[in-house]
Amino acid sequence: MNISIPDRLYKFLALIGLFLIGYSFYYMDFAEQKYFSEIDKHREIRDSVLLAQMQIDNEKDDLIRISDFLSTKYSVENPLLISDSTLVFSRVLNGPKNNLIVSDSIETLWKSYKKHKFQLNLLTKKLTFSQKYLDEEENLKKNYFSNYIEIRDIGFTLLFLGVLMWVMDIPSINREKNIIKQKEKLYSFCQSCGLEFNSMLKYGTNKNKSDNYAFCKDCFRKGKFTNPNLTKEEFITNSLNIKKNKNWLSKKILKSRLSRLERWRDYHL
Repeated sequence: MNISIPDRLYKFLALIGLFLIGYSFYYMDFAEQKYFSEIDKHREIRDSVLLAQMQIDNEKDDLIRISDFLSTKYSVENPLLISDSTLVFSRVLNGPKNNLIVSDSIETLWKSYKKHKFQLNLLTKKLTFSQKYLDEEENLKKNYFSNYIEIRDIGFTLLFLGVLMWVMDIPSINREKNIIKQKEKLYSFCQSCGLEFNSMLKYGTNKNKSDNYAFCKDCFRKGKFTNPNLTKEEFITNSLNIKKNKNWLSKKILKSRLSRLERWRDYHL
């Protein structure tokens, strides 16, 4: 594949402008997607905290209700104390049988309550960390946008400048093409090697040092072929050796293509 390098300044400016615009939009979108990903994580943790809090509140109500019921039923002192919305459980290890029954029954519920409360504390701490990461990601996103908006604006400026210069240069391009057509036929490919003219493959030169629009500089210089004694068969052989492909179909295709070029058109093998 031949990659053509822009042969005019305005094409180069337009190409760089498009690259900067695409580059800036890509990384701004990347930063935004990353920020939204952190938002989704934060929301998920926050919802988990709310659900865990609901579960804790429900277990707390059950614990108080059952403890009141059992202490009344067995006529013992309630082992569960409420102080400033905080529950305190006094475990009974010895004493009257009824006290032990109530204490053992409450202990199972108490362990479940404490376990879920600990999990809630962990989730709350995780939510705090998540908020911190979210704030950091938001700051990073702002920095990304600040930097890449400048790059984007530079890209638009270069693109606008390149297009403007291109439009202004169209008359001179048309004049140049008309001059070429008046002098001789304008070719897109070298009529010797078949390669496409581009910024890397320049036109050959005539004796008066003017451009020859039929042959490239590698094949034709100063009004002469660089390899005047080369035959069509030798050129085909050399081309196949370079491509490391010597099957009959490739040779036939190459012969057919060369036969359409000016240098080899009237040359019969």
